Amino acid sequence: MPTYTMSVEDINDLIAYLKRLQKDFDPGLKEKSIRIGTILPASGQTAIIGQAMVEVMAAYFEDINSLGGIYDRKLKLIASPYETAGQSALADAARLMNEENVFAMVGAVIAGADREIAELAEDKKVPLIGPFTFLSADPDALNEFTFYLSSGLSEQVRALVEFAARELKLDNPRIAVLGPGDDHQKDLQTAIEEQCQTHEWGAVAGFSFAPTPADATAAASALKRQGVDALFYLDFRGLKTLLEAAEKINWRPYVFLPGALVQKEILGLPVGFQDKIYLSYPTLPSDQTPSGVSEFQTLLKKHQLSVNHQTLQISALVAATILVEGLKRAGKDLCREKFIRALEKLYEFQTGLT
Repeated sequence: MPTYTMSVEDINDLIAYLKRLQKDFDPGLKEKSIRIGTILPASGQTAIIGQAMVEVMAAYFEDINSLGGIYDRKLKLIASPYETAGQSALADAARLMNEENVFAMVGAVIAGADREIAELAEDKKVPLIGPFTFLSADPDALNEFTFYLSSGLSEQVRALVEFAARELKLDNPRIAVLGPGDDHQKDLQTAIEEQCQTHEWGAVAGFSFAPTPADATAAASALKRQGVDALFYLDFRGLKTLLEAAEKINWRPYVFLPGALVQKEILGLPVGFQDKIYLSYPTLPSDQTPSGVSEFQTLLKKHQLSVNHQTLQISALVAATILVEGLKRAGKDLCREKFIRALEKLYEFQTGLT
């Protein structure tokens, strides 16, 4: 250590700090507890989903605590509901990080404010584990504190391009992207274009589309004239209307879309599109092991939880499982930095459900 000339007052302050250093914990961390936060919608159709997710995480933490917690620290889940998506979710996440003194956040429903909340976690240095979202982080941004469970839509459309090239053997197809014309479509179109460039394919054309019969007829005719033979569809609605119009003019392109955007109408698409439609998903049923499914079902039964939203319940449980694994690997002398490093080293960790 360097030698300094210090006043008696400064030396006394330094000694006082050294005496308390062992108990100078990160926010949300105490000798006997770890505060973990989550945010979830409180109203609308997604309120039931949020409630189902938080119940599963609370039940899992209760079981962990009954076995002594993590190195004798009990997990305390702080659930904070927000009224609407988007800015409301962002404001609630900010309040949770600033006022509720949480060590980390887990399984938060951040759809609608996806990248803004990831940026907030980065700014506040609050680990965010397994947020429920359709988007991953901005690929050009430094992202040290948010850990996603699975690929977002950007990675999924890239996978579809790879499938078209490697499995369908498409050779420089004429590609169009249809969607609502918002910023999300622009981001996904950029991802598609970048992946197409790796195969030296031509330009990708983007169009906004309103799911009405008149617009569907006009769009189908225009795309057929342009020779489009591969279509990326990026909207929740209107696919059936569009493909019915395409069927009438005998235009049957390959159609690619992320599974998260699929609606029940896909079961009623024109039969001429059989073997023409391909979906991407971040996980598959085959990812689940018998023991993992059994443990999940046992947890639900033990805590008398319903199985109305199983996919999202599994997402929440896996997020909580990974958080707990990170805490264990970080060790008894816990801090956020050690926790982050432990998660960064997590590789091929089997949850039994993903």
